[in-house]
Amino acid sequence: MDSVAKGIYAVLYTGRSYSSCSPEGKPLFVLSGADDGRAYILEADSQDPEDWSYTLSEPFLDGGEEGNIIGNPTVADLDGDGYTEVVMSLWTQGAVAVFSFSPES
Repeated sequence: MDSVAKGIYAVLYTGRSYSSCSPEGKPLFVLSGADDGRAYILEADSQDPEDWSYTLSEPFLDGGEEGNIIGNPTVADLDGDGYTEVVMSLWTQGAVAVFSFSPES
C-alpha cells in the first residue's frame, strides 16, 4: 500500500474577520491536499442549520504536478483591515501564496 500524506484544514469565515466580530452563516473550510499539490475550499450547500452538507471546490491553488507539497493553511487578518487572509506554503517551490477574502473594491 502506498503512503499518502493527509490533508490539513482551516476554518474560514468570509467577510469581516471572525476575530473582530461574530461570524454569520456557516464557515468555509480551506483544505490542503498535502502531496497532491493543490488547495481546495469546502463550501456549505445551504445555511440551513439542519443541513451540514458541503461541496468541494475546484482547486483555488495549484502548486503544479502531483507530489508538490502544500503546507498547512493559516487563516488570519494579516493587514488589520478586518478581512481574513489565507496563507499557504508551497514547500517544493520554496514560495508562499496569500489570498484575501475582502470584498472587491
